[in-house]
Amino acid sequence: MSMIQNVLSSLETDLSSSKMAAFPGLNDEQLSQATASAKQALKSKVFSKYAPGREERLACDDRAIETFIAVNQRMRDFRIWETVIPERWDDELVGSFKRAVYDFFYPSGDPLILGFPQILSHGSLGAGSNLSANGTDFYTKLFSSDLGCTTLSLLDAYQRWLENSPLWFTAEKSRKELGYGVTIHETSRITCVPKNVTISRTICVEPTLNMFYQLGLGSVLRTRLFQSFGIDLATQPDLNRELARDGSVSGQIATIDLSSASDSISLSLFRDVVPRGQRAFFEILRAESATLPSGDVLELGMLSTMGNGFTFPFQTMLFSCMVKAAYLCAGLDFRRSGVEGIDRGDGVLPTRPWSVFGDDIIVDTRAERWLRRLLELTGFVLNAAKTFVEGPFRESCGCDYYLGHNIRPVYIRSLASQEMRYAVINRLVEWSAQTGIYLHETIGYLKSTVKWRPIPYGYGYTAGIFVPLSLATGLRSNRNGTFMVHTREPVARKLRVEGSKVVVPRGEKRRHFNEAGLILALLQGGMRNSEIGIRSTDAVYRSRVTPAPSWHGNPTFPGGLPGWRRWTDAAVSLL
Repeated sequence: MSMIQNVLSSLETDLSSSKMAAFPGLNDEQLSQATASAKQALKSKVFSKYAPGREERLACDDRAIETFIAVNQRMRDFRIWETVIPERWDDELVGSFKRAVYDFFYPSGDPLILGFPQILSHGSLGAGSNLSANGTDFYTKLFSSDLGCTTLSLLDAYQRWLENSPLWFTAEKSRKELGYGVTIHETSRITCVPKNVTISRTICVEPTLNMFYQLGLGSVLRTRLFQSFGIDLATQPDLNRELARDGSVSGQIATIDLSSASDSISLSLFRDVVPRGQRAFFEILRAESATLPSGDVLELGMLSTMGNGFTFPFQTMLFSCMVKAAYLCAGLDFRRSGVEGIDRGDGVLPTRPWSVFGDDIIVDTRAERWLRRLLELTGFVLNAAKTFVEGPFRESCGCDYYLGHNIRPVYIRSLASQEMRYAVINRLVEWSAQTGIYLHETIGYLKSTVKWRPIPYGYGYTAGIFVPLSLATGLRSNRNGTFMVHTREPVARKLRVEGSKVVVPRGEKRRHFNEAGLILALLQGGMRNSEIGIRSTDAVYRSRVTPAPSWHGNPTFPGGLPGWRRWTDAAVSLL
């Protein structure tokens, strides 16, 4: 019997024999429903994101590409305001939406985006791949590779901007002297990454310079999102989760999710609602077409895709403007996104709370039909399986709430290594502590497949098994009295600067020494102690002995002290 079959068999035993969940504040009927929901979610979804084998992965990729092509064709065919029969109240709804978008791009009557120097001053690069780049780190992409871009005008604006920064100008000059040039890419490139066992996720790989601009433009949008709506993309998931929790209790908050939202911003919609003076910056930075894995070139009918640096903040802006229009048309008080003022005494929520994080939308249920209508008019498709308006369940930003209690299941993505099984054990113990449904058989089986390696809660999930101090027997202490633990840690792949050389790990492309570029990487935060971290697709682990002072104090734990006590009880029982 395979390890997956053993886990499923053990789960079947645990879930059929376990008692009611430990969800305080629920009556017997509610507790029975919540318990059944939590058990069913774990049973049906635990392997729904498991890493497929090669043949299954190729099939998932094929389905993702087919979906992308279909959505792109829908976007090419879509004509804003012509796809549905207008109703009497559509004019007010559409007008309010377009006004909200205009106000976003013209705060106080002045344009938000002033020019390429403003965008470039906020430019950055992520850790993903870019066309023409020899690696995924900031230094390699900009100072030890060819520069990729879609038009020479972007290169010209970039080089003019460099003239105002002597260090950056010197780094670019050195890059050219090292023999690196510029590659014009007429298309972006579509690739696939894992999503779940049935379908992959499509990502467009952009040229390096385009991405630098796109993330700069995205930064401008992020700042304006906070000024206009109070949305901070760094902390917004916490707000979404809190509102979703409240919605599962009060029923007055709806959580909305969309299908292929990143790929569903049609050019027709974009060109109709974004003011003319601001559109050009997006148009010149986007790729007009993309190369599929088959080599075929697809003309894009969407504004941008996943992988484009401004897609996420732009769609957050777009849906926030839709929420504003929906609230105004519903006669509700629209203010900045937030949870302040929620009345937790009688369960009555004010009309204010709402939140948007990408396509994860949360609104007052009284505005939901207006928002749904506007989404229909603008070519978006609701994901019915993840949209919740009625009932005791709400889902948002990685949490599944049933009557205020998080019943999110554990998703097992791999059991291939001891470290992956450590992570599964730790998360299953957390789930047991959270729900009160103890998985004795499942955790016992998984524990039998790994070396017993006790570590304090809060270390890396793959480092060992989280246990309270009472279970950590046979420990040694250093001369300060601090316990020492044996952990498994991933081996970081790094570029090392040695004198006037950049030493690369085995399998990496050569990097040249560009002194000014290395200084910029240091200032940017990408280099420490003469080393630059680089991404690794296959993690390699090593054992390490490290002090564990957290066993002597009160650890930081989700939910505070009550959560810590529940976890301690679960760990003692299960481990």
